[in-house]
Amino acid sequence: RQTGEKKDLPFGVTFFTKAFKDDALLDIAARYSNYTRYPLGSMLLPFNVVEESSKVSDSTECQLCVCGAHLKGFALNSQLSDLGGRFVKSTRTSKNYRMYIVSDDGKVIKPGLVRNSDNGESLEVEVYSISKDKLGYFMQLIPYPLGIGRVELESSDYVLGFICEGEAVKGKMDITSYGGYRAYMQSIGKSS
Repeated sequence: RQTGEKKDLPFGVTFFTKAFKDDALLDIAARYSNYTRYPLGSMLLPFNVVEESSKVSDSTECQLCVCGAHLKGFALNSQLSDLGGRFVKSTRTSKNYRMYIVSDDGKVIKPGLVRNSDNGESLEVEVYSISKDKLGYFMQLIPYPLGIGRVELESSDYVLGFICEGEAVKGKMDITSYGGYRAYMQSIGKSS
């Protein structure tokens, strides 16, 4: 608090942090407030002690939806497990998606999930929990035309997940009718 000749002048403090570190930042702000105990606002209301958290909450992780070679039992699932990704559940997308084979290098067949509200279907996916700190590294492993965006699940929840550029599927094989990557792979004799 600064003191002028006639009255005290207000001031503020702003705390900044990296993305997804809000809980730790709030804890620091609570400690600062508890230490200074300045009265609040122009009415100089009495300060009330702010509860400090004893640990950072589970918001250090996010959910990630996978739909192809990252599914359990397939070639790229180890990319998730090596980064500490934990399986949460098997589920389906909303009825707004189509799936295409966008890449086959002879080792890994990669599908692309494209939103198509006019002519989509519900497809099998899996949801994993992964550290937000590791998500950036994981995203660097994803080749074009695939990327990470928001995927709508059958529950109407949106989670981060694999999506594909719409332009990249022109002329590619549509496997939507199989209901997902696993069923398609079984149909060609390459089950997990």
